Amino acid sequence: MSNFPPDQPNPSPEQPNPQMYPPPPPGYESPGGAPVYPSYPPPGYAPPGYYPGYPPYPYSNPYQQPPRRVSGCVWAALIVGGVIFAACIGIVIFGVVLVNGWSGDGTKAADQFLQAAKANDIDKMYSMLSADGQRSFTKTRLRSFVDQHKAYLPKYNNLSANLTNFESATGRNFLMTLSGTVLYTDGKKGNIQVKLLQNSSVWQIQDITLDPPI
Repeated sequence: MSNFPPDQPNPSPEQPNPQMYPPPPPGYESPGGAPVYPSYPPPGYAPPGYYPGYPPYPYSNPYQQPPRRVSGCVWAALIVGGVIFAACIGIVIFGVVLVNGWSGDGTKAADQFLQAAKANDIDKMYSMLSADGQRSFTKTRLRSFVDQHKAYLPKYNNLSANLTNFESATGRNFLMTLSGTVLYTDGKKGNIQVKLLQNSSVWQIQDITLDPPI
């Protein structure tokens, strides 16, 4: 049974009822000349964030919390913390590089001392001692040191040593202990321990212990 008045034809499914939709604006036609009817959302539909009778909500979900802004104090704390962390890393790296450099300088000083002992140069050995070392190692004692190790000092080749102790001394100077291995031309090896005192930028021998090679 039709719901339309007798004097109004029942529209077909292909032709929408003009009373269902408002007429389009004048001159609004499709390229083919056929009238175009605007599409409408189904009844009861509302776009996300919009509720009838209320202004549009700025977020898609009315229960969604707005994004939190990081305060300036937090940014300042992060920046200061990053600077402090970078400074600590830099200090550690600088300390490692500095200590490794000192260890190399101390090893070089010990090598020069043994080269002088190999050449039986007592005066040079004595000049490489610190003030405390010269009080302990007189030239007579240095002569005894060379005689004690004369069986293998002429075969001295080189040495390798590592830092085993490091401490501050008088003033701004430092005292370090190196322990390592002495290599001889016949392939034998011996242990060595050297204490060196920093005098300005020069490392001087304060004490030395040389074990026989095996």
